[in-house]
Amino acid sequence: GTPVEETLRACHQLHQEGKFVELGLSNYASWEVAEICTLCKSNGWILPTVYQGAC
Repeated sequence: GTPVEETLRACHQLHQEGKFVELGLSNYASWEVAEICTLCKSNGWILPTVYQGAC
């Protein structure tokens, strides 16, 4: 699969281009969400603001 860092970098670029307003996550465990938020903060990327938990 595609590394999450590559996906988040692409999402940030799309956000800067005005393609979407909010970044959402779905079906990630809490520790994965924490890692994603840390990665976004450390790179200055858009942070997720919508979350649908894993069932």
